Amino acid sequence: KTAAKKAGGFGYQVVVTGTYYAKSAALSWWSQGWVYVRVYLQKYWPLFLALPAWIVARLRARTAPGTNDALPAHLDGAPLALTFLLTHSLYVMKIGGDFMFARMLLPIAPFLLVLLDEALATLARGRAIVAAGITAALAAGVLLMPDPVRGTDMVSGIANEPNFYTPDRTTRSRTQAESMRPYIDGLPVRMVFMGGEARSVYYSGVETAIEGATGLTDSAIARQPLAARGRVGHEKTASIDYLLGRRRVNLLYSRSGMRALNLGARVPDVPIAFGSHVAQLVRWEPELVRQFVARGAQVGDFPAHLDEYFKLQPPPTDSEVVQDYRKLKVFYFEPTGDRAREQVFLDRLRGMGR
Repeated sequence: KTAAKKAGGFGYQVVVTGTYYAKSAALSWWSQGWVYVRVYLQKYWPLFLALPAWIVARLRARTAPGTNDALPAHLDGAPLALTFLLTHSLYVMKIGGDFMFARMLLPIAPFLLVLLDEALATLARGRAIVAAGITAALAAGVLLMPDPVRGTDMVSGIANEPNFYTPDRTTRSRTQAESMRPYIDGLPVRMVFMGGEARSVYYSGVETAIEGATGLTDSAIARQPLAARGRVGHEKTASIDYLLGRRRVNLLYSRSGMRALNLGARVPDVPIAFGSHVAQLVRWEPELVRQFVARGAQVGDFPAHLDEYFKLQPPPTDSEVVQDYRKLKVFYFEPTGDRAREQVFLDRLRGMGR
């Protein structure tokens, strides 16, 4: 709420989290949302029998002999549960659902159970064995129904995440990230990571972590206009200009991010090994690299590589020199201020009329 008055009243400002923008929650994608709900229904269809059962119970409560228009006390809470159920379900459908199977619809399960409980209380009329039998049958229906999203397959971009992030895999990623911590702890590392690497980056203890697939940790990335629909929640990849320019990123958590962000088009391929974990240097900052190496990280002698660049056999072509210089300017020459080595490239470009 703001203190400024507008047109004789008070102005209000709604503050939402960065994930609201990162996930494009203001936009509608009903068709994808219906797919998400449909996949959920395939697995949890017994729960949705609560809706017709509650309607039948409500009608019977009103029409049973000797009753008036008032509902029994045990049905009083059902309308509120139904309201929450429908409101949340419609919202999930509107935004296109989620990329994780069932995650965003799990909150409706308690409300379905409330409806089911109150329906059974009326239809079973105090016969506990009947109510227990129906409940057991519905539970068995859920348990025996095969998962609609199996293994590491996806349905319209929807994945069953536990099949991807198994205990063994998550343990390995945590161990790997923790092994990286001694090499970067306390250093001004500005690291990009992709969404699925969030767990690892957390345990690495990095000073600045920028999520590059959706902007979960960066408001500028999250607020980018949505260019095209893709996999829900993975539609706002960080721009290279933003990462290299404004954020001056100096490290990429994994080499796979080079492909995802297309960074290979703008910087050379320079891996750096932090123990068993291999990351990617994005910006050669001499003092930072020196401290990495002093702590035991392994990285090639890039300045020495530049000294040998024009001695390669076969020698680089003019087009290769132009392309490589553009990468080197961002990766090495600008952060190091190494004018001597840069001049060698400039002389060659000048000789080419560039």
